[in-house]
Amino acid sequence: MYEINQYPFRKEEKSEAIIKDVNKAIKEMHEDGTFTELSNKWFGLDTTKEN
Repeated sequence: MYEINQYPFRKEEKSEAIIKDVNKAIKEMHEDGTFTELSNKWFGLDTTKEN
């Protein structure tokens, strides 16, 4: 089995600020449990944790 990843922003200098902001928001959502809550709501399981 393999994973397919896609990225919403190109890794280039003009994208650095938005990438930093998005990464900060993602980190905060992991820390406060928002990602777990959304995962459970929409998928019925916690996809933020490895099985």
